[in-house]
Amino acid sequence: MDQPHASPDATPEAARPSPPPSACHADQARPDFVCVGGMRCGSTTLWRMLRAHPGVFLPDRKELHHFDRDDAGGDAGYAAWFADAPAGAVRGEFTPSYMTRDGVPERIAAALPGVKILIILRDPMERAWSHYWYRVRQGAERRSFLRAVREEPRDRRPDAWRWAYCGWSRYADPVARCLDVFGADRVRVVFCEELLADPAGVLDGILGFLGLDAAGFTVERAPESNAMVTPRLRTLFWMTKRVDKAMRGRGGPARLVQRACFRASSMNLRQRRMPVPDAVRARHAEWFGRSDTRLRELLGRTLPWDR
Repeated sequence: MDQPHASPDATPEAARPSPPPSACHADQARPDFVCVGGMRCGSTTLWRMLRAHPGVFLPDRKELHHFDRDDAGGDAGYAAWFADAPAGAVRGEFTPSYMTRDGVPERIAAALPGVKILIILRDPMERAWSHYWYRVRQGAERRSFLRAVREEPRDRRPDAWRWAYCGWSRYADPVARCLDVFGADRVRVVFCEELLADPAGVLDGILGFLGLDAAGFTVERAPESNAMVTPRLRTLFWMTKRVDKAMRGRGGPARLVQRACFRASSMNLRQRRMPVPDAVRARHAEWFGRSDTRLRELLGRTLPWDR
C-alpha cells in the first residue's frame, strides 16, 4: 500500500517501524481469532458481547498490540494472556489498529497459521467524526474538523496516522489486504449499524464463523460502549489539559496544580451525541466514494450507510 497520507485517498499506515515478525510456538496458548479493526467502529461493544459467551475466552485487556508494537512483551508475554482459557474455549483478541498498520496482517498470518479474522466497520463519516472528537477529548486536537481533514494529506508527523480521520475510514484497501492475506473463508466483516439493529442475528453469524453454537445464548440489546464525550468549553479544556500534562510526574506544588487541572478538565467534559453537521455529511462521496465503491465490490453487497 501507499505510504501514510500520500494522497487524499490514501489509507493510513504507521510511519514508525513495526516490530519484527514473531511466531507463537505450538505448545503456547494463542488466539483462534483476531479482531483487527476498525477503530471507533463498535469493536468494544462486540468485545463485550463475545466475552459474555461461555465458549469464548478474551483477555481482560481488550487491546494487546502484540503485532504493532515492539514493547508488547514478546511471544511469551502474548501467550500468557491466553494461558487461563478453559479447555475447548475459542480464544481471541481485539486490537482495532491492526487492520491499518503496514505489514501487520502478514505478521499475524505468519505467527498464527489458520487464525480467523473479524472486522467491524461503521459509516465512514460517523467513524471519522467520532475519531476527531476522541482526539479532542485527549487534548491532542485543537483544529476544526474540516481544517484537520484538509491538512491530513500533508501531515508528515511521524505519528500522523493518529490524526488520519478520513484515512482510517477508507476501508477498501485494508479489507482487500486481509482477504488476500488470510483468504475470504477466514475473514468475517460485520457492520456496527447492523450489530446495533440486530445484535442476536449478527452475533449468531459470528459465532457460526468461529465454530460455536449460539443455542441458549441470547442477546437482547448491544451494550453501549465508548459514548461520545466532548468539552463544554474547548479553550478552557485545552489550557487545563496542557498544564495537566506539563505538570504530570512532578512533586510538591506542581503536583497540586496538576491535580487541579486534571479535575478541571474532567469536569469540563460532558457525554452527549454530536451529530455530523449536514455540511460535513455532504462531503461523503468526495472523501469516501471511491473506497465505498471498491468495498461493495469486495464484499458483494450494499453497505448500511448507502443512501
